[in-house]
Amino acid sequence: MSIRASAIVLLVAASMSLAARVDIGVDSILEGRYPHYSPGDSLLPRANWHNYGDTTMGFTAWFIIRDPSGSRSYCVSQYVPSLAPDSMFAPVFPKYELSRAGTWTLRCSTSVGGDLNPSNDTLSREIVAYWG
Repeated sequence: MSIRASAIVLLVAASMSLAARVDIGVDSILEGRYPHYSPGDSLLPRANWHNYGDTTMGFTAWFIIRDPSGSRSYCVSQYVPSLAPDSMFAPVFPKYELSRAGTWTLRCSTSVGGDLNPSNDTLSREIVAYWG
């Protein structure tokens, strides 16, 4: 390999190691800690999003609630303009009232271009609302 080719290889390797590691993920769902609710109870949808990467990032946080039939009954997003590396943030979404008995699904998600670990971009939890 020529000296020029070696220099190009080193330059490419150096630029790859300097590239930002992008990884925003859902750490935990804070609502739904109690598995049983009654219809009419209000939920305060909250979750922790974590910046596992090494660069400050902005992203959109989504909180979705599916009713017992599987229909999407709540879908709210909130833009988080800046989250520092190794930091967490818990946006507060509008309250939601459970309208009927059954198993409800709480789902949080995000998506960021270049994310190195898309497996931590969503998190779900089930809760049960029952009469009685």
